[in-house]
Amino acid sequence: MDAFCDGFKTGNAVLIYDQQSTHLQGKASAYVIQQQMNRNAQRGGIKTCTYSAIQQNGSTASTFVTGTLGDGSQFPTTSVILIQENGTWKIDDMATVKQ
Repeated sequence: MDAFCDGFKTGNAVLIYDQQSTHLQGKASAYVIQQQMNRNAQRGGIKTCTYSAIQQNGSTASTFVTGTLGDGSQFPTTSVILIQENGTWKIDDMATVKQ
């Protein structure tokens, strides 16, 4: 999760892509992630990215990610599901939490 958040804060779409499971990588390329990052850049980029304590249950885990943009707005809380893939924790699903 540290590398995932670092990717957001530095605008590194490839780093974000690399933290995703094969399943999630099949849904969006690094190019698509970069396009999303470019939209965030118009609002000052992502300045903070934090996650809650990771709750592990066997070979899956979950956490919540929050953060702020450069314009001071907060991006929606995101629920993140992680799985173990080839011995490494990877992000397998993400969904915005309805407030």
